[in-house]
Amino acid sequence: MIASVGRTGAWPQAGRISALVLLAALARAAIEPMGEGMATAAFATVLLAGMVLTRPTSPLMGEGWSGGAAYSRWNTGRSLLGGLVVAALIVAPGLPALAGAGAGHASRGLDGWWAWAAVTALVATLEEVAIRGALQGALTRGAGTLPAIAAGAAVFALIHLPRYGLGGLPLDFAVGVALGGLRAVSGRVLPCAVAHTAADWAAWWMA
Repeated sequence: MIASVGRTGAWPQAGRISALVLLAALARAAIEPMGEGMATAAFATVLLAGMVLTRPTSPLMGEGWSGGAAYSRWNTGRSLLGGLVVAALIVAPGLPALAGAGAGHASRGLDGWWAWAAVTALVATLEEVAIRGALQGALTRGAGTLPAIAAGAAVFALIHLPRYGLGGLPLDFAVGVALGGLRAVSGRVLPCAVAHTAADWAAWWMA
């Protein structure tokens, strides 16, 4: 009976989390003409507000953003290593193009890198806590691991639609599947945040 109630409650919880993440993405897209910095701040603010409102003591979500995970298969060291390995797999298809670009990319240097990297790490971590932590955790209880991974990947692709367009959907979905699989295997969000952040950092040199 308790397990059945948990599965039933997982669906409304997943719906609210999805709506919040998509709302954050819409806010970012709406404000982006005013500057990327303001758009990123809006996105982070909406997600952070959601994390506060849906903390474990909040009546809105019950289990909050923990994803309901009562265990973790990986320690911190293994999580860091696993995240870096998955990040390498994500960026590997773009390496031939980077090599062919020659010095154009390498000459970009570190101008503006540190501030950009810090903001990127924050946003990537918030996305992973929301999608792989809360959303995938809720859907795993309600529907099982594979549907939860697929649904999380779909939301991940949708929030990047305004920025990368329809052409980016397949790649973003595939990246979402990889990150969701990492979450399922590890039992933690940390390796997903590491993989997402490292892949975004690599894009600095590949853009």
